[in-house]
Amino acid sequence: AGEVKAFLRTRPGVYNVEDNLKRGPEEVRLVINEERAAARGLRFEDLARALRGANDGLVASSFRDPGLDEDIDIRVLLDASYRRGLFDLLETELRAPDGELLKLRDVADVEIARGYRSYRRYDAKRTVSVYADVDQEVTSSLIENQAIQARFADIETRYPEVEVSYGGEFQETEEAFGKLFAVMPIAFLGIYMILAALFRSYVQPLIVILAIPFGFVGIIVGVGVMGYSVSFVLFYAAIGLTGVVVNDSLVMVDFINRARRDGMPLLEAVRQSGVRRFRPILLTTLTTVFALLPMALGLQGSSKTYGPFAASISFGLFFAMAGTLFAVPLAYTSLIVWQERLGRRLRAIRGHRETPPAEIPPRRIAR
Repeated sequence: AGEVKAFLRTRPGVYNVEDNLKRGPEEVRLVINEERAAARGLRFEDLARALRGANDGLVASSFRDPGLDEDIDIRVLLDASYRRGLFDLLETELRAPDGELLKLRDVADVEIARGYRSYRRYDAKRTVSVYADVDQEVTSSLIENQAIQARFADIETRYPEVEVSYGGEFQETEEAFGKLFAVMPIAFLGIYMILAALFRSYVQPLIVILAIPFGFVGIIVGVGVMGYSVSFVLFYAAIGLTGVVVNDSLVMVDFINRARRDGMPLLEAVRQSGVRRFRPILLTTLTTVFALLPMALGLQGSSKTYGPFAASISFGLFFAMAGTLFAVPLAYTSLIVWQERLGRRLRAIRGHRETPPAEIPPRRIAR
């Protein structure tokens, strides 16, 4: 714990480094000479009882005062003149099992030290917690915990009896990330199922979802440009951005499908979708981006929560717009062409199998 505290005090942005192992007042400790005590048949309990009887006294009996309703203890202890200091207590006599009368100083010594007020336990193991505050403008708890892990990677080798665990905000963030990564596949599966039911196709939902990675790239760029640190807020923004990005891509794919149903060729339908949906997609994206930029830039005061959220949404939408206008039409054309070629090939194979074989004329055998 001392090494960890010393390391944290050297880290910029980390302050109020403390632990929960608080020192108590000075205490008197009895140090026993194990060899001498064992040679005379004395145990630690015998010496502790003698020292306690000399200093605090031992309750020998009790009596009840007729005027009171409770018992009064009769405590036997040395007179004050025999216990003025620690060395006087060492003159306390005790009797060994063989009847020999010994002094406490013959088998033990005393020392003054500062003990601990209390011991903390976690999972029935004695624990010391080291904690500190972090200046979010300089660093984060995630960065500092990773630095501690790298610095004390050999701690289990140097101290085999010591186990290290990381808690606080770092632990909460890891648990939240674990739950989030478990939920995100369910969210993507739900989006895919809804789109598959809408388009009645298993391929076109993949085209619509293609714009989502562009939004994630925008989040990374936005956080880097604005100088925000990675936090759990960014993952909330990524989930919210997923639904918004899918909307523009969905409108474009639906426009292409309608144009093809009206008899328009594939390439012409894709070209018309880019021309006619360019302005609506551009306007809806820019209005949202410019509405969130003041919050992302912190023009009315920076916020550690809403600033990263706004920067993620605005940059993510801008990059997703490029993916919707260029990547989605290209993917639609490629997948539909590949699907049609595969369909024609399967129909050709099926037609070949269903064609009846030609009748073979009977052979004449000369006799």
